[in-house]
Amino acid sequence: MARQRRKHHFWRNLLILIVLFGIYLYWGNRSIETDEATFTSGALPAGFDGCRIVQLSDLHGKYFGKGNEGIRQFKELTKGLVDEYIIVPMPHGEGEDCCLHLMSIISFVDTDKAVVYSKYMPVFFREYLIARGIQLIECNDEEYDYLGSNLLALEPGKCVLIAGCPDIKKKVEDAGVEVFTYEGKEVSYRGTGGPTCLTCPLTRL
Repeated sequence: MARQRRKHHFWRNLLILIVLFGIYLYWGNRSIETDEATFTSGALPAGFDGCRIVQLSDLHGKYFGKGNEGIRQFKELTKGLVDEYIIVPMPHGEGEDCCLHLMSIISFVDTDKAVVYSKYMPVFFREYLIARGIQLIECNDEEYDYLGSNLLALEPGKCVLIAGCPDIKKKVEDAGVEVFTYEGKEVSYRGTGGPTCLTCPLTRL
């Protein structure tokens, strides 16, 4: 009898531990950790004075507001700071689980140069860029899948790219842009998020 009681307690305690561990994992994947930093720069627009900028990660493919409400809110927040808004509808791509957003298909690396993945780019937007005199540097399918179209501009003519994309790296360098690379198979590719997803630029040099 005592042995059966001990066995019963063992399985009960094990079940409790499993439930508690499951709750821990569930909560840990849905909680948000925040860090606060004070940034001072004369290069920031006057409208940013006293504002706090919050970056919420892992929200690719999610909706901000309903319908065009998010666009309206963004325009209201940046009123007086932005001269022109270009609303670019994104394709379905590989499905709802795909982390597809605007910076998946275009990354400016200079004032007149951008790395693009034209396969997912709306025709009107691509033609708009060409009409504006922007040199489009095409990323191929294989390197697009490895985040090769997601580059972070540090300043005009200088950018950061995930290592492992030799074709787009050469094309960008041939266009006169300096390219820095980092080993990002774990933090970026498996993440999934390129250097623009890992940062929240406030201003550039």
